[in-house]
Amino acid sequence: MVDPRTQGIAGIIHVIGGLTGAIDRHCLDVAVWDGMTTQERIAHGIDDDTLTRTAERYGCRRR
Repeated sequence: MVDPRTQGIAGIIHVIGGLTGAIDRHCLDVAVWDGMTTQERIAHGIDDDTLTRTAERYGCRRR
């Protein structure tokens, strides 16, 4: 199965965004969550699996 985000106009926009350094809003969330302590993440309902899955799904870099 092919990821629809890599097809057609969405794929072109994704490539251009990557080349220009545009940041996906999900990657901003990942960056914030990555900077939280374990206790802060638990308080916000974010576990390590959610953080990892979100980063992988949207191609986000982690610290």
